[in-house]
Amino acid sequence: MRKVLVLRGAPGAGKTTWIKDKKLVPYTLSFDNIRMLYQSPIQTIYGRESTGQKANAQAYDTLFSILEERMKNGEFTVIDCVNSKKSQIQKYQELALKYRYELYVVDFTTVPIGVAKSRNIHRSARKRVPDSVVENAYNEFKEEALSDKIKVIKPDELNTIYEKPVDLSVYRKIHHIGDIHGCDEVLKRALNDNGNLREDEFYIFLGDYTDKGPRSDRILEFLLSIRNKPNVILCEGNHEHWIWNWSNGIEDYSEDFMTNTFPQLNGINKKDIRKLYRQLKECFIYTYKGKNVLNTHGGLATIPEHIDYISGHQMIHGVGLHIDLPCISKTFADSMPPNWYEVFGHRNPGGLTMNSGNRVYFLENGIDAGGTLRWLTLDGGGFHEKEYDNVSLIKKETA
Repeated sequence: MRKVLVLRGAPGAGKTTWIKDKKLVPYTLSFDNIRMLYQSPIQTIYGRESTGQKANAQAYDTLFSILEERMKNGEFTVIDCVNSKKSQIQKYQELALKYRYELYVVDFTTVPIGVAKSRNIHRSARKRVPDSVVENAYNEFKEEALSDKIKVIKPDELNTIYEKPVDLSVYRKIHHIGDIHGCDEVLKRALNDNGNLREDEFYIFLGDYTDKGPRSDRILEFLLSIRNKPNVILCEGNHEHWIWNWSNGIEDYSEDFMTNTFPQLNGINKKDIRKLYRQLKECFIYTYKGKNVLNTHGGLATIPEHIDYISGHQMIHGVGLHIDLPCISKTFADSMPPNWYEVFGHRNPGGLTMNSGNRVYFLENGIDAGGTLRWLTLDGGGFHEKEYDNVSLIKKETA
């Protein structure tokens, strides 16, 4: 998921040990490891090995370059570095804003300087730094206090950042709406058939709101009108990438976006779209009267201990290939407890029914190409399936 943990602490403060203890090594960019690629250990005047400092600038540049590539893919990332300067934190903030990340600073600066120096002395020779480096870090921590706007957590508060199910049991019904693709008329009929947006019911839209269909502009206007409702969740689909690019002046679009969606956007405010897009979720997990339900656009095969470690790209595009839906469904059923369910859209090349029979529901059904809008409702009696024909498309084809 789009979360980045920026560790802040002097050499010897325990950052790397903490990463190992929390099993975060596969998600970590280590400044020290990158620096070692540029410069081997140097020899001190006492004949010992030590870490050289000449490659620092190159190592920082490489670290930020790799970080940005990971952010493009929505990878959960940990930064193992001293990060004593506000300018470094500001650079992380800029990337977090650009790629819609949640940024947390994990604060190791409260570790006493004496403890850090002692640990540094007992580190392996290749990782040991001069005492002056430790002292300079602590001086900078004092001089470069962070803004109150930055989310700072203590090392023992890691669990506070993880996604947890939201209890929706107070609602009468939970509605899940599949891919819309600019087909506003069928969405209107489906909403009307289900009582429109009621305050005592909850609505989860699974993404792919634009492209392909005739009125992406109307769908965007609808989403803008409901985006702040407390009983509405908007998941992110892969087609939303193009509208994000458009709203930011990035001229990188799909052919379908240029052909169908772009001509419809004259009355749409780019600033509003950027605000809307920042509210889209890669996943949403809730619990309802004993049932737990995972919602993404693309679909996962199972839920690991911390779903945060799954990349945003996999949540949006799904794991595996389009043709792997049966395998994904079976894996989910075999690996998850019987009170867990999954709902997603995005793909259904074989025209599978909505209910896989394995507690997994597929809500994509080619709405823009003669298929249907799939609508799944959960209430006290269980799941209920509905499908709505795209009447406007049928009329057009008949004519």
